[in-house]
Amino acid sequence: MTKQTHRRTELQQRIASALQNAPPQPDGTYAAADVGSLLHELSVYHEELEFQNDELRAAQAQLQALNERYADLFNRAPIGYLVIDSEHYVLLANEPIAEMLRVEVKALMGRPLTRFVDPESQDALYLHLRGIGDQTQARSTELTLSGNGRRVPVRVESVPDLHSGNLYTRMAIIDISQEFTARYALRESEERYRLMFEMADDIVLVCSLDDRHATDRIVEANNAACRSLGYTRAELVGSPAALLTDGTLFVPDTVRTQLADAGRALFETTLSARNGATIPAEIHASRYTWHGHTMVLMIARDISERRRLETERREMEQRRQQLQKWESLGVLSAGVAHDFNNLLAIVANELEIMRSEMQGDEKGLRRITRSLETIQRGTELTSKMAAYTGNTSLAMQPVNLNAVVEQALSLFYTIAPARIRLHVETAPDLPPLWADPIQIQQAVISLLTNAMESFGRGDGEIYVSTYYRVFSSAALRRSAVEGELPAGRYVCLSIRDTGSGMDEHTLARVFEPFFSTRFTGRGLGMSAVLGILRGHHGAILLDSTPGQGTSVCVILPQATTEQLATRPVNDGIQQTTSSTATPEETTLPTNTLLVVEDEDYLRETCQEIFAEFGYTVHTAANGEEALRKVAEHGAGIHCVLLDLTMPGMSGLETFQAIRRMQPDLPIIVTSGHDADDVAHQFPPGTIAQYFQKPYSMSELRGVVQSVIMRNDAP
Repeated sequence: MTKQTHRRTELQQRIASALQNAPPQPDGTYAAADVGSLLHELSVYHEELEFQNDELRAAQAQLQALNERYADLFNRAPIGYLVIDSEHYVLLANEPIAEMLRVEVKALMGRPLTRFVDPESQDALYLHLRGIGDQTQARSTELTLSGNGRRVPVRVESVPDLHSGNLYTRMAIIDISQEFTARYALRESEERYRLMFEMADDIVLVCSLDDRHATDRIVEANNAACRSLGYTRAELVGSPAALLTDGTLFVPDTVRTQLADAGRALFETTLSARNGATIPAEIHASRYTWHGHTMVLMIARDISERRRLETERREMEQRRQQLQKWESLGVLSAGVAHDFNNLLAIVANELEIMRSEMQGDEKGLRRITRSLETIQRGTELTSKMAAYTGNTSLAMQPVNLNAVVEQALSLFYTIAPARIRLHVETAPDLPPLWADPIQIQQAVISLLTNAMESFGRGDGEIYVSTYYRVFSSAALRRSAVEGELPAGRYVCLSIRDTGSGMDEHTLARVFEPFFSTRFTGRGLGMSAVLGILRGHHGAILLDSTPGQGTSVCVILPQATTEQLATRPVNDGIQQTTSSTATPEETTLPTNTLLVVEDEDYLRETCQEIFAEFGYTVHTAANGEEALRKVAEHGAGIHCVLLDLTMPGMSGLETFQAIRRMQPDLPIIVTSGHDADDVAHQFPPGTIAQYFQKPYSMSELRGVVQSVIMRNDAP
């Protein structure tokens, strides 16, 4: 009962009591004095009550307006709002939370909150609500709500409702979809860049940069850094940056200046790994500021391979220059050999004529014999000069290297002094070579002789061994022979001495013709060995240390199955040597010989000698003159002696022109070059004979006589 109702009841009771106690008047009214006052009081009260009713109606209207405003604010709030009871049933919900879940507000009312929470967030909701209790401060958590196929990430701020007297919980629900998306994108970006950071093949380091240098520290390192440097990430992070440069300044002052001016720099340094290994590195550095600290991102690329390739390029360039020098020397050697052979031939022929005219003069004959022997040594020298070019005539066949070495050693034993000790170890079952055994033996003897002479007058030891091993391309590139051999198995000869050895300068020149470390040179020596190996498609490796000796490794390819089954095709060109037998002198019908030679003395000597033996001799100093002689005498010429190297029209061009004029005319080709140099210029069987200068007139007469006889034979 309200206060106003109580007062009204009290007034009514007082009026009723006054009326009962007052005697009625004749006119039927009451005369009691209290009644009038009571009625007045009742009237006043009525007026007050009406006024209060007006106030109440105004208050109710104001309250209604406030309620409507509250409801409007409640439903238009930017966040969701829920009130749940102790059983977690929804007592109150606003429109934003309903819109989040795509349901009507009434669909939420009276329903358990768990029904609208994603299964993956149920445990988080349980722990969140359990922790609220009677706390006065809000608790926060993140959940995922779900409704009508939509999942909404939200942040929940909850407080207990301590004013209602009930165990209610008020919950503010904030949609964090955009924040979640941004956070997910940020996390994905971080993971992507972390993956790139960790998966990078290059070493990536983040270092703090300090003006005092000593406090430069590693802030971050990727897997490649740990793997390459041999440290764990925990060991690297926080360590001084100088740890990686063996105590020296990791970022040089010049680089710091570049970073300060341009924000980036490129420099090279050498990193030190934990195991002591060094890594040459090219570093791209970028400077940035992070939380007020100067940092530098460094991407270090291992340039060991680049430097190896640069070294190889330098070596290849040196080899190219060496090859050009060798080619130039080869051309020079070939030209000198040719001209020298012509001169030797002239001297030899003069001496032979003198010997035939000095019968009975023993002293003079001995001198002539010694002179001819000297000419023979000169001929051998020109052969070595040809060997230097690698274009000597090779009698290729399957060769047992051990047998060749044994034969060379048997010859070497006859000249080696007792103070030199030899140690020989040959590998059994070596595969055969495809080689010229005489040339290989010459190379072995030259190498043994060099080893012997490295001791001077002292004693020493020479170690000779043969073996079969695999060589890499890198190892073969060290060879002095130009051209690159393929990696694979090769037959090897090693000759190592304990002699005086050579320094780098001497080693670089050891294959030059006539270069020698001895007081007096011994000719071509190692250059001839090099030429022999060129001709055999082999290689040679040298290592030498002053005072410790020299090691030589000769590398030769083994014979192929096809080579073992066949022999080289005969090209029809045969070289006559000094062992050619001179046919017995017989009386022959008169023959006509055309001598084509640009060397005046040789041409005149040939004319004189062959005329003495009954030949009719025509001479020509060049190709053009030779063609005129052939055109003039035609079939009257029985044989042509043609020099291959002439000015103007070459010997080959002259040969081809004569062949067109007289296809059956036998032609003997002469030259100071080796037979193999000449062979490829002529089709097989097209020339009658090849005869290398220098030659004696008696040998030449025998060759001419044999060719004419073969041509005249039926």
